[in-house]
Amino acid sequence: MRFLAALLIAAAILGTVGISQHMLTRRVRFDVTRDAHGHAPVEPSAFQHYRLEFTPTFDAVTDPFAVRLDASEEAPRLLVQYAGEALIRLDRDWRRGEVVALDSATFAGTDAELVVQASPSGDDSTRSCGLRVRVIREDGVLCDDQTLWTEGGGAALLQSVMVSLEPILEQLDRGLGEGAP
Repeated sequence: MRFLAALLIAAAILGTVGISQHMLTRRVRFDVTRDAHGHAPVEPSAFQHYRLEFTPTFDAVTDPFAVRLDASEEAPRLLVQYAGEALIRLDRDWRRGEVVALDSATFAGTDAELVVQASPSGDDSTRSCGLRVRVIREDGVLCDDQTLWTEGGGAALLQSVMVSLEPILEQLDRGLGEGAP
């Protein structure tokens, strides 16, 4: 008898919860994709254009230990490679806080692996230095924002970084519409 009473009480509680959930959500329209915020889905196989931005916390110099094929060739202050090809090669002076951007990088898929090489100046190389990497889709939606760090002690920055090509959602949207709390 006690077992039957416990079963009836559990069924009543679960039934009440189910009915209340149904009543709360029956008038709510759920949108899986929301184009209103610029977060439209991207086909993984479709090529998209992106803007790459690099901002250092150091003054960049030529790496004195870089391998050069030609004695007259100068090592770059910034070298960014994708799939073995140079996307950015900066041979001029590059100061801290100065943004270097590439507006027409073309990628497909949900992420891309970049190889980034930069050399901090003598004063900056003694401490850890950062290099901010931002990936912005052609329609202005931010996809990735990372900071790469040097080890300090005179080491140059040479890192492989996986950047996301999917948008970063800036607003929590639970499917309740724009005016909902």
